[in-house]
Amino acid sequence: MGQAGNVAPYFGAAALIALVIVLVVLLVVLIRTIILYTRPGSFPAFLLVDGQWISGIAEYGSSNLSWRRRIGLSSSPSVLLARRNIDVVDSPEQWYQSRLVVVTLKTPTESVSFALRSGDAAGVIAWIDSSPPGP
Repeated sequence: MGQAGNVAPYFGAAALIALVIVLVVLLVVLIRTIILYTRPGSFPAFLLVDGQWISGIAEYGSSNLSWRRRIGLSSSPSVLLARRNIDVVDSPEQWYQSRLVVVTLKTPTESVSFALRSGDAAGVIAWIDSSPPGP
């Protein structure tokens, strides 16, 4: 019984350390998400990857459209499209019975589909259409 009594405090300390680590990671993910959502030009967007829709946050700036996973630790975008190379493939289509529309964008190297709220889709298309001319 002497050995079992000595081990118990270590398991309690290990569990407490694990709990603290999990809470810190969750806090970092929450702060990252809040920061991404509050940036100017950011909006919720689903990205079609291998037949599955992945929830994320898109953001357009002066020269790029970027997309990041909603849940994650990485600060770099998973998708980065240069504004001058983006074309809208077709007009947005309604996504099933939801309020979202699917917008497919094409660059010289890839084609990506986003499911967006209709107002966000209109904003992205206007942003692409108002791109300055030139290479």
